[in-house]
Amino acid sequence: MILDKMTRRETVITFDDYVSDPIPVNSGLDQGCNLSMFAYRFYNASQIEGSVGKKDELATNYADDAICATMAKTIEEAAEKMKTLFQRDGGPAAWGRTHFSTYEFHKFAAIWVSRKRKQITELGGRNRRVKQPPTKIKIDNEHEVTTTPTHKFLGVLLDNELRFQKHAALAIAKGERWVSEVKKLSKGMHRMLTRRLFYSVAAPSMLYAADVWCTQPAKRSGTKIARGMGAAIRKMESIQRKVALQATGALRTTPSDLLFAHADMLPLRLYIKTLCQRAALRVATLPKEHPIYSVARKAMGRRLKWHTSPLYEILDSAKIRTNEIETIGTSTKPPTWRNKIKTVIAPTREDAIQYARNDESDIKIYTDGSSREGGVGTAAVLTQGIHPARIAQHHLGKSMKHTIYESKCVGQILGLKMLQKLGQDLNGVEVMVATDNQAVL
Repeated sequence: MILDKMTRRETVITFDDYVSDPIPVNSGLDQGCNLSMFAYRFYNASQIEGSVGKKDELATNYADDAICATMAKTIEEAAEKMKTLFQRDGGPAAWGRTHFSTYEFHKFAAIWVSRKRKQITELGGRNRRVKQPPTKIKIDNEHEVTTTPTHKFLGVLLDNELRFQKHAALAIAKGERWVSEVKKLSKGMHRMLTRRLFYSVAAPSMLYAADVWCTQPAKRSGTKIARGMGAAIRKMESIQRKVALQATGALRTTPSDLLFAHADMLPLRLYIKTLCQRAALRVATLPKEHPIYSVARKAMGRRLKWHTSPLYEILDSAKIRTNEIETIGTSTKPPTWRNKIKTVIAPTREDAIQYARNDESDIKIYTDGSSREGGVGTAAVLTQGIHPARIAQHHLGKSMKHTIYESKCVGQILGLKMLQKLGQDLNGVEVMVATDNQAVL
């Protein structure tokens, strides 16, 4: 299919009354094509494969952003390895020539990463960080890249010790900016809407990729507390406190724990822990074909004391056991698969009623949800022949927090739960589930 889409293609240029002759298109995909990202992964896969050849080399990419890393005892050795990686047969330079892709070398960036420290005897023998001057890495005979202390990659600000202190400062600045906007918008707004605005806008911007830069390391033996982003989290909690004050209208002297309880807001430290646990669970459910699968399994099966990675820290804090996690498969269904569920959308209300009356299914389930007197609820009714009807009801909460669409979805869940509790063998049994919302289908 991709081969057919990439061949025998033409385009024209049109402006005013002029239409050009057909122009052959030999590369690229249509703008907005759904296959563009999928096809681009195949297009640049060999770029990463050619960048990894030895033990001390790493490479990965996302769309058109790629990163390569080499490891050595000195920066000069690492720079020489990087030049070899870039210029070898099948490497990034060869890939660019064979794939009609010209590198923009002015967009290249290099960062020297090390936590090496040296001892200073004049200051009582304390260890001080070794500061490296900017170093030029020669990529080829014409281009070179100068190392920088920080660089942003995929929205995360990397520093030359991978402690993410610079990114934490950037996140705090984002949070301050968004909270000031939330305070302007929330004047006279209901407190639940202020809370929702914080968690939908300010928190995602401030805590973007928190499972990478804001993980909490495990406590070391002999230490009272775990080192990490404690100071940054306290500053971000002060930002959250401003939103809670705006939502509740409480006094500024109100204790934070009491304030967050009345604002129905989880303390930011626990919220960040929840984000890390969700990320750990997603990693633990990856299939064997995923590149992170083997790395995650090694991290879950080891106990490290020093130089732990963010992946190890989120898996260790979540206490995940591999034998208790169900793997999510990514393989699609075979071409011979056919959906056994028949979906019928009647054109009118009367046609839907007539269809339900004429339906001869063994089990019929009717679901609905509605809002009344400020509350949102849902119900489901299950009928089976001459047996008495089974009814299930559920009150979701106030209409300020829940929607009608949510109640429709919960109604279907109630109906299917009643079907499950029948305890019957459903092989060969026809079941009809009726709802009055097409979006739920």
